[in-house]
Amino acid sequence: MSDNVTLKEANVRAVTVCVDYADVAALTIPWNKPHFAEHWIVTTLEDKLTQEVAKANGCHVYLSGEFHHKGAEFAKWRALEMALDRIGRHGWMLMLDADIAWPRDAGMRMEQAGIKLEVGKLYGANRRMLLGADHQRALEVMPGEGSWSRLPLHHNVGEWAGYTQLFHASDPALPKGHWHDTNWRSCGASDSFFQQRWPPALKVKLPFEVLHVGEAGVNWYGRSAPYLDGRPDHPEAAERLRKYKGLWRERKISGFDKERIE
Repeated sequence: MSDNVTLKEANVRAVTVCVDYADVAALTIPWNKPHFAEHWIVTTLEDKLTQEVAKANGCHVYLSGEFHHKGAEFAKWRALEMALDRIGRHGWMLMLDADIAWPRDAGMRMEQAGIKLEVGKLYGANRRMLLGADHQRALEVMPGEGSWSRLPLHHNVGEWAGYTQLFHASDPALPKGHWHDTNWRSCGASDSFFQQRWPPALKVKLPFEVLHVGEAGVNWYGRSAPYLDGRPDHPEAAERLRKYKGLWRERKISGFDKERIE
């Protein structure tokens, strides 16, 4: 294996946890498809819509029953780690959220910037936010990549967050066994600790920004954002959003303690 490879040469395998997010995935999965040699979708047995979208786009599907482990609201990281055991921990891997679209010319931009992928480094990207529950607007904005730069930039540019984390599975920064802490009640926190495995000198921001379809964070306890296809909001949307907002207050008081599975 060459130490330095282009995005195309890397044969990246993307892994996306997608539960009750088929409406967004139907936009992002086919959009991102040219970049990846494989795309794995981790979802539940009950989420037939996501399974249909994944299979229609040639993705592999891993069905997990781990999302409510020990009463967790959305144990994404446990489900992801169980899936990685099945998928295999080898080669270049991308942890990619279902609401993220990479620019179509991502590989070309990397070549123009003189960036090749190196084992031992963690790659991420800043994100532009496409806010609002407007399906048609998403369809219009995604092809117009030149306009992405006019969308608001998410404020968290100092972290290599889990919506886009690209690395090689043989990276010495990774532990044996599970890569992520699986003891979380929601989507929050584990990706932040994961990216801390690399020192700043070994973390690289890619020379492009990705598009984030919808508001960040609000679905940490399960889908609470409005559906893009016009369906009524999830019946637990308000309660999930309340928990998400309360999470930030609790962190100021007791840190991460209450976010962990008992």
